[in-house]
Amino acid sequence: KIMLRELGRLETSLKCAGESEKLVFLHYPPKYAAYECPELLMLLEKYGVRECYYGHIHGPSCPMAFQGELNGTSFRLVSADWLMFKPLLVQYFHIAVAFGASICYNTSAVFYKVKKLQR
Repeated sequence: KIMLRELGRLETSLKCAGESEKLVFLHYPPKYAAYECPELLMLLEKYGVRECYYGHIHGPSCPMAFQGELNGTSFRLVSADWLMFKPLLVQYFHIAVAFGASICYNTSAVFYKVKKLQR
């Protein structure tokens, strides 16, 4: 029930973004080791999400996190310890950013920095 609600909220945000390039920030990874969340992965593909950043994975589990491209979306782990507590600069031009509502409830554990570049 909660997952369906959060998928609905994310889809609403992605619809509102229209044709803009899209970035998504989640707390939980949509793909990790042998686990996949097909509903979330389909949503990212359906709306042409360019990049997906996620946290939740820490310590010795970090090397098992999926990082790379899948169905046109680039995935990146941004847990603070994985980034050695250095903010990640995310650069974009005219882009829509969607945060998964409750899926992203512990964003204080994720250190990232978003900067819009001047053309």
